[in-house]
Amino acid sequence: TSCYRSGGGGDHPAGKACDFSANAKTFVNARATGADQQYGDALAAWCVANAKNLGVKYVIWYKRIWQPSSGWTSYGGDGTPAGDHYNHVHLSVQ
Repeated sequence: TSCYRSGGGGDHPAGKACDFSANAKTFVNARATGADQQYGDALAAWCVANAKNLGVKYVIWYKRIWQPSSGWTSYGGDGTPAGDHYNHVHLSVQ
């Protein structure tokens, strides 16, 4: 898990976002598959199911973004496993 990081934009420097690796041991610079993808699917679903209690602003996973106002929609990303959120679930809170 990686949360606060300095610099740049977004919610990480504000302390309002965490990235959860789909791999149990480390962040892998590759698209999650198999058990790793299943874990990411389950984690993203848990974040969405608990969005109200967690104060979720948005969740990004596997090149999709979930927002309370619109549900799941496509996410642009940058063509890399991390940028497209293929290797981690991103959670931003209010």
